[in-house]
Amino acid sequence: MLETALGRETRVERGPHIVVPLERLDPPALRALAYARSIAGHRSLLVRDRRTAGELRRAGFDTTAEIVIGPADLDPVERVLRFLEQTDGDRPVAVVIPEVVPKRPWLYPLHDQTGLRLKLRLFFRPNTVVIDVPYHV
Repeated sequence: MLETALGRETRVERGPHIVVPLERLDPPALRALAYARSIAGHRSLLVRDRRTAGELRRAGFDTTAEIVIGPADLDPVERVLRFLEQTDGDRPVAVVIPEVVPKRPWLYPLHDQTGLRLKLRLFFRPNTVVIDVPYHV
């Protein structure tokens, strides 16, 4: 959508698509979902897994549309991002990644590094914002 402002055409940005890659519903995931809801406003969650949808409803989330939740593996996230790019390529995509941060730095390698790999893979992707939501343990 274009509007004229001071004689120039400017593009009016719509809110981003929000993608939250999750493996399971645990405290870091719920914190990332709460953050995603805060930046998505009143939009709801789109969940592809019925069990996860039931768990989210019990946790107080409305699960009908707009925020996409998929597995935290790299390939499914890439597929979701390609789909969003093909259907609505002008709209930015925000990927909200939950990440566990241990108290001691030497414990970091003991935790799953999927979030770090995903961040590095998405960092150079155009029109994509990567948001890391830390959960300190």
